[in-house]
Amino acid sequence: MKVSRGLIYANIISALIFIFLAVEVIGKGFVLGLDRLVNSAILPIQNLFFIHVFKVVGIVFDTIGMSIFTLAVSATIWRRKSKKDGYFFIILMALQAVVSSAIKAIINRQRPANALVATLDQAFPSGHTASAVVFFGLLIYFTLKYVKTKNARWALVAVCVIMPFIIAFSRLYLNVHWFSDVLAGFALGLFTLTIGLIIRQHWLK
Repeated sequence: MKVSRGLIYANIISALIFIFLAVEVIGKGFVLGLDRLVNSAILPIQNLFFIHVFKVVGIVFDTIGMSIFTLAVSATIWRRKSKKDGYFFIILMALQAVVSSAIKAIINRQRPANALVATLDQAFPSGHTASAVVFFGLLIYFTLKYVKTKNARWALVAVCVIMPFIIAFSRLYLNVHWFSDVLAGFALGLFTLTIGLIIRQHWLK
C-alpha cells in the first residue's frame, strides 16, 4: 500500500514543531512569555462548575483510564475485525506513553505554581494531550476503515476530532500545564500517530 504524502508531511511538520518547542523550553526562549500570558488569561474564566468538570475529564483520560479504553478498543478490533490491527492499536498507545514519560523525565519542567490539581510528574509535554491525539487519531483511522454506515462513521469522526481539543483545554483550564506543554503534546501525539500509520501502511500490510 502506498503511504499517503499527507501522513509524511504531517509527520515531518509535527517533529519540527516538537523540536522547536523543546529547544525553546530548554533554552528558556520567548515561548515562556507566551506560556505566562495564556496562564494568566485562563484565570478570569475559571469557575467552580467547569473546574469540577475538567477534573473529571483529567481523571477519565489519565493513564489508568486511557489504558482501560485502549485495552477495550484493542480487544474489540482483535475479536471482530483484525488481530493485527488490535495489536497495532495497543502497541502504538504503549509506545506513546513510554516516549512521553521519557521526555518528561529528560526535560524535567516544573508545572505552573497555580495548578488546581496535585501532580507528581513533570510538565513537558502534556501526556494527556499526546495520548488523546494518538488514541482518537487511531479511532478515526479504524472508523473510516471498518464502519460502513455513513452517518455513524462521520458522527464518530466528529467526536474523535473534538475530544483531543477538549482534553488539551482542560489541562490549561486547571493550570496543570503551560501552553507550550499542550502544543508539544499535540505535536508529539501527531508524530507518534503518523509514524505508526506510515509503518502500518508500508511494512505491516
